[in-house]
Amino acid sequence: MKLTIPFLLLMTFALASCDKSEVNKTEEGRLPVTEAVKTGDWMVTYFENNRSIDIGMTFIKFNSTGSLVATQEGTDYNGTWTEKNTAGNNTLTINITTASSSLKNVNRVWKVENISEYIIDLKDPSVGSKSTVQLMKH
Repeated sequence: MKLTIPFLLLMTFALASCDKSEVNKTEEGRLPVTEAVKTGDWMVTYFENNRSIDIGMTFIKFNSTGSLVATQEGTDYNGTWTEKNTAGNNTLTINITTASSSLKNVNRVWKVENISEYIIDLKDPSVGSKSTVQLMKH
């Protein structure tokens, strides 16, 4: 009994000091894409289109209005983004206006595989596609 009370007090303190970012997550433990992307810049840390592709230092700034600015090697490109949730599947559509062939590969509908405040993993939902992108908050 002597150990039970300190243990309960410790557990109460631990639960009361939870990070608010953990509390605001959805039932599946994920944040909606719109909540995650509309703050800060995101760096493309990994891109694969059936093989790893180097798209250089690329950052994306998502605006809450649905527009975006992608910066690749110091050059800005405008574009748009939208999020959709169909039958529990979140998708993120990215469309960047660019002549850069490597950056054009990012233009598509992506299935959101994993999302947190700092990392977003995307996968092309097309059958047989191995295209993936990872974005990291910068």
